[in-house]
Amino acid sequence: MVVGLAITAAGCLLFTPAAALGLYWGFLLAVFVMASGVTIVQVAANPLTTAIGDPRYTHSRLTLAQAFNSLATMIGPLFGSALMLAHSRTMPDPRLVSAATLAVLRRQEAHAVQGPFVGIARRWCCWRSSASRSSASRRVRSRRRGCPSAASPPIRG
Repeated sequence: MVVGLAITAAGCLLFTPAAALGLYWGFLLAVFVMASGVTIVQVAANPLTTAIGDPRYTHSRLTLAQAFNSLATMIGPLFGSALMLAHSRTMPDPRLVSAATLAVLRRQEAHAVQGPFVGIARRWCCWRSSASRSSASRRVRSRRRGCPSAASPPIRG
C-alpha cells in the first residue's frame, strides 16, 4: 500500500514537468502513473480491510469499501474539475490567433493544474508516511510473518 501511495504522489508531481513542457503526452503519462498508483492502493487495501474487525463481517467491509470506491470514481473527477478548472478561460478558436499566442495560452492553462496536483501529492505523501507507521499495517505484516503476538485473531477463510 505504501508503494501505491508513493507511485500516486509521483504521478501527481509529474504534472509539473508536463505543464512546463506543455506537451499532451506528458499529461497522459502523469495520469497513467497516478492511476497506476491508485490501483495498487485499492488492491493493497483489500487485505487490510479483511484484517481489521470481526472476521464474520469481512465480506460486508469489502463490499462497502468497493461501493465507496465506485462512488469516488464517479464523483472525484467532477469535484476535481470544478476545483481545478474553476478559473480557466475559454480557449479562442485556433484559426483566429497566432500559433505563438495559442502556445502561451495553452501553457498558462496547463500551469493552472500544477498547484492542485502538488497539493494532492503532499497529501498522498502524508498518508504514505502514516500508513507505514499505522498499527493496522503492522498487524497485517505480523500475520504474514506468522507472528503469534498479532493484536487480533487470525483471519479464517
